[in-house]
Amino acid sequence: MNAQLASAFSILFVSAIAHGQILLRNDAAAKVADALAGNLEGRKLDCDIQRVRPFLDFTFRFEAGFVLRCPVRIFDGNATEVVAYARVTSSNGESITLGDRFTTPAIPDDMRSRTNIHRLNNFFEMSGGFLLGEGEYTVEMLVADNRERFTKSRWKVKAALARGEAQVPLAIAANTASQLSGKPWDGKLADSGQGVRLTVLLNAAPRDPASTRLRAWDRTFLLDSVSSLLRQTPCESVKLVAFNLEQQRVIFRQEKFDRAGFRCLSRALRELELGTVDYEVLKRRNGWAELLTGLTKEEFHASEPSDAVIFLGPVTRLMDKISAAEWEMPAPKSPRFFDFEYYPAWMNGGEFPDAILHLTSAQNGTVVRIHSPSELARGIQRMIHELKPGQTKRTFVPPS
Repeated sequence: MNAQLASAFSILFVSAIAHGQILLRNDAAAKVADALAGNLEGRKLDCDIQRVRPFLDFTFRFEAGFVLRCPVRIFDGNATEVVAYARVTSSNGESITLGDRFTTPAIPDDMRSRTNIHRLNNFFEMSGGFLLGEGEYTVEMLVADNRERFTKSRWKVKAALARGEAQVPLAIAANTASQLSGKPWDGKLADSGQGVRLTVLLNAAPRDPASTRLRAWDRTFLLDSVSSLLRQTPCESVKLVAFNLEQQRVIFRQEKFDRAGFRCLSRALRELELGTVDYEVLKRRNGWAELLTGLTKEEFHASEPSDAVIFLGPVTRLMDKISAAEWEMPAPKSPRFFDFEYYPAWMNGGEFPDAILHLTSAQNGTVVRIHSPSELARGIQRMIHELKPGQTKRTFVPPS
């Protein structure tokens, strides 16, 4: 392998194994810069780097990024180590370098004998992103695998507010690039009897109802939403279950959710993007409804029921309904249900109800439509007011 390419490829293997993009510094960033500037020798990695233009996110920052799309056949059915580096340079010369590492899945042995790998039309996809302030930037990318193949790409991006967004208070300085990451939850809980016993049912779906894949920016949004909810709510205990309706399965569960669990949730969301939908799932047309009602009934019949159950996540399965025969009415001592449902800003005023909204309404629950962080904060305060945690002992004031 070319020395420059070998040096760049090894960075994420010498470093701690990443569960997502990491920010490279000093010598590691310099090695990537040298590889991007040099004339690398090696075979072409036949992957497409699709550019994602800057967009204003839920927390008033510009997000941009890429989707790496590789034909499955180029990996010959074998697990293959791939590294992806992105160097983002602003017009003032300041730059950051990000690195990511992942493994393409191998084709199971029982499929090899009946599959012509080189005729497969499937693709392996992985995404990455970065945060931007207003300004113009140059993005350079290097992707390489452990078979001495690589591809490079270079493009320009411009982050600018649209005509109707002039008054938006941006949360990142102009001509500044940074790592795409959310603010983690610190795991702090309220004293016994002073808080809410909370169950969070996280809908691990893309923010865009038309999208079929959970991307890097979707993961950051979901983690930020969980963190904001738990930081602003006085929780005595937290149970968190993350589910995906397309795959009709629970992807993460922790009965006593804590700081370490937050990191595990992040890994589970990342792995979801790499996953494929099982053929058996496709045959269960109502499997998504069975999953939702099953999670709801589980909370009804818990030995130690929560005070509140919150569906949290993007709008999903628009216009779908769950039939009355599939759900049950809440018992007198059942937890209160809330649906904190994110709608993209462009849907503001034109929202359609989705399956989770219908299910929450059937449980006499509260639906909160969210388009911005401020609406999420108001929804959390509304929930706290309705539940009145520890009302006889103290008054809780959510942090600003």
